[in-house]
Amino acid sequence: MQPVEGDSKGLADPYIKMYLLPDKSSSSKRKTKVQDNNLNPVFDETFEYEVEKDELKQRSLELSVKNDTGMFSKTKEKMGKILVDMASLDTGRATTQWFDVQPDETVKAVTFESDI
Repeated sequence: MQPVEGDSKGLADPYIKMYLLPDKSSSSKRKTKVQDNNLNPVFDETFEYEVEKDELKQRSLELSVKNDTGMFSKTKEKMGKILVDMASLDTGRATTQWFDVQPDETVKAVTFESDI
């Protein structure tokens, strides 16, 4: 993760905001805790959505990495985004996978890879 332009310490205060698309309502929004002054944050948090298995195939999980800024701050808020195609998720087993965050304007959907 890169330092945020304008941050006096050359760091960032990242957090992740997520939506289970296509629903972008407040009931679909989830948010991690802010990791103060951290360029290598670990978000060890669990979030749940109640969705029927068949419905999951038409959904995507949007994860936006943002910088927690003060109301009058001049630092940028958006740090990157990822869009995960949930149709590729094997709901029959636990999955751990890493994805690269992309700039907002170049986001493409990614899929879960199979270990088989």
